[in-house]
Amino acid sequence: MKKLVLSFMLLVCHVLNMSAYDFYSKTKYSVEEALDSVNLYYSINPDRKTVSVTVGPEKYSFKHIRIPETVAHNDTAYTVTEIAPNAFSGGNINIVEMANNITKIGEKAFFDCKIDSIKFSKSLKSIGKYAFGYSDLTAVYLPEGLETIESDAFAGNTNYYSQPMGKIRFISLPSSLIEIGERAFANNSPLNNVVIPDNITEIKVGLFSRCWNLNDVTLPSNLTKIGDSAFDGCGFVELKKEFFPETLIEIGSSAFSYSIHGGTALLKKVILPDNIKSIGVSCFQGQSSLESITFSSGMTELPNNVCSSCKKLVDVVIPNGITKIGDYAFNSTTLLSHIDLPSSVTEIGIANGAFQSSGLVSFTFPKNVETIGTSCFRDCTYLKEVIFSDNIKSIKTGAFSGCKSLEKISLPESVETIDGTAFSNCEKLEEVNMEGSALKTIGTNAFSGCVSLKNVILSDSLQKIDQLAFANCTSLENVEMPRSLETLGERAFYGCSSLTNITILHNVSSWGKECFYGCTSLKEVHYKRAVLPSLYSSLRLVEDNNQCTLYVPIGSKESYEASSNWNNFSAIVEEEIGYDILYRVSVAKTGQGVVTVNESNMANTDIISGSSVKISIVPKEGWKIGSVTVDGVDASAECEDGEYEIEALGKNVSIVVSFDELPAILQLKQGEGGAINMPVKKGTQFSCEFIVEEGWKINNVMFNGVDVTYDVVDGSKYVTPTINRDATLTVAFEKPGDSSVQSLESESKVKAYVLNDGTLVVVDAENAEPINVVTSEGKVVATLISQECRAVYQLKEHGVYLVNTIGKTIKVAY
Repeated sequence: MKKLVLSFMLLVCHVLNMSAYDFYSKTKYSVEEALDSVNLYYSINPDRKTVSVTVGPEKYSFKHIRIPETVAHNDTAYTVTEIAPNAFSGGNINIVEMANNITKIGEKAFFDCKIDSIKFSKSLKSIGKYAFGYSDLTAVYLPEGLETIESDAFAGNTNYYSQPMGKIRFISLPSSLIEIGERAFANNSPLNNVVIPDNITEIKVGLFSRCWNLNDVTLPSNLTKIGDSAFDGCGFVELKKEFFPETLIEIGSSAFSYSIHGGTALLKKVILPDNIKSIGVSCFQGQSSLESITFSSGMTELPNNVCSSCKKLVDVVIPNGITKIGDYAFNSTTLLSHIDLPSSVTEIGIANGAFQSSGLVSFTFPKNVETIGTSCFRDCTYLKEVIFSDNIKSIKTGAFSGCKSLEKISLPESVETIDGTAFSNCEKLEEVNMEGSALKTIGTNAFSGCVSLKNVILSDSLQKIDQLAFANCTSLENVEMPRSLETLGERAFYGCSSLTNITILHNVSSWGKECFYGCTSLKEVHYKRAVLPSLYSSLRLVEDNNQCTLYVPIGSKESYEASSNWNNFSAIVEEEIGYDILYRVSVAKTGQGVVTVNESNMANTDIISGSSVKISIVPKEGWKIGSVTVDGVDASAECEDGEYEIEALGKNVSIVVSFDELPAILQLKQGEGGAINMPVKKGTQFSCEFIVEEGWKINNVMFNGVDVTYDVVDGSKYVTPTINRDATLTVAFEKPGDSSVQSLESESKVKAYVLNDGTLVVVDAENAEPINVVTSEGKVVATLISQECRAVYQLKEHGVYLVNTIGKTIKVAY
């Protein structure tokens, strides 16, 4: 069975191979008729009148072939009109002549073929994708009447290093062409000139990419667009206005960039006409010989990388109307020492390095620029002078990092933020003047590594100096902190080994760790704040074994000495501040109640020195003031009314208040006299033992109106449930009554008790049984008739009452 299946499969494969062509015919392949002929294979087209030359059972191999105008099969003559896709692909063919009836050459028809000469049909209309791709053609003479060349039709191959290997030196394009596909002639490095017919309105992507020697091109007069990478890596020396037609409005990305894989960049000068509205990203990137470029006044922006790595560029003309300079636009233009930007520019490389690593010596910002972009001038090692506009608000990360020749900067009033590393490693920067600016934040590493920086004048509006902002500024001697400053970041002045003293004003309420580590010359830190700032636990501002004295306001030394974050200074000394400062009144409490400081119930309240302070202590209902200490001294006696006052605050004050919970009141009522109030600690139980007079016994025990008689043990002992609030425990006693009416064997089951509101309740009495209520003095206050075994009476006065029933007397209390 397996052999039959295999045989069937082989048969199917043979049938499929046979169906690739309809017939073959002997064809003379040389000018000399006497030479041998070869078989050409044909497929009959749907019209049944014409045929296409198609793929045979094996790759074609011959030196010279003429494709005939007609071919006969089974007494029928067919006209040869097409060369089918892949027909001669990979063949070993040198010379091809086509009959003039052929109108179409299909995709990859001669792909990777050794063909080096071809005579095209005069009727040819279209050439398919890769039709002659990777071939050995050196000259291409396309016939008039040809309309379409599809993508990669004559594209050359590339080697392992992506260097072009196409061999075409000359192309003749007919005026009838209306479309040329992408990369149609790419990678043909010997090609040096071409005339593109006027019917072409768009040069497609990569059309002549890596045609290294192409330096003479005539563009069509109706051209509107040059596509991406169209002339990437070509050999132009100049691109003058005249090169570009007046109809051209768009040039694509990398259209004239230099291929990074090889070749020699020869382009020296570019002048773009004003009819061009836009050019793409990296349009002239890598043109290492480019010396001069003039941009079109019809454009509104210079795209990213437009002239990046143009290492000989010295002259740039940017017309008014350009509003944006893109990221890396002039990155690594190492000879570009000056550039004038028009007043229309509002944005310069917001995301990344517009002039990074350029040769700029000085720079003036246009008046409408508000943001200096990330890494905008990073590593511009020759930049000495920067003139800021009055509208600059933000200097982004790394904007001037590594500008080793920059000596002085003065920021305008408009600057609000300096981001991280903005001026880091500016080795010659000696002076920074931020005075008068609206600057609020200096970012991480903003000036780190500025080893020549001696003097910094900070903005009066500055609120935050971030971590490592001035780290390793080894020449920094003086920094005047503004009153507005609130935060000093971690290691903000780390390694500032020339800093001898520094004054920090009281608004700085947040410090980062190791703020002054490595400040080996630091002798004095004057901190004009009595209230300890917020710090991380186990945080140190200076190294142990330092020689620095911390000066703090009078009345705050004790607080600083008690803090592990501050007590490693060599000494802590109090000093007069010379202006009002804030002291802190801190409150700690246990239990339930409210402590307010000048009507604030915050745990910490900062109050200006010399102010009066009123402390109010109010326990929650059910609680009382337990104890009060002020700076560790018992002040409970002074706070009996819940008030404590400080006439003039002159130091930090610590107040500790404890509230004690009031006990619950257990009201004990029994038929022996008045009620007793027993204080009981909440959350506990109360144990008691009832003493019963001779002749009496317990009738019932009620706890908060619930009968708990059965919980009495040994006839007289009782333990209450857990008491969390005021409660009532009531005990009623009984003794036998008139035995003539009821014998002891049938003792009455009647019970009597009094509710908290004075309601006397008698239960389990006989129906219609008379019941007398008598005072302890013997006065009858009511005679009740039991209905449905129950009687109720509202007592008028507190006291002990006797409830007389048939056979039993019960003694209750109210």
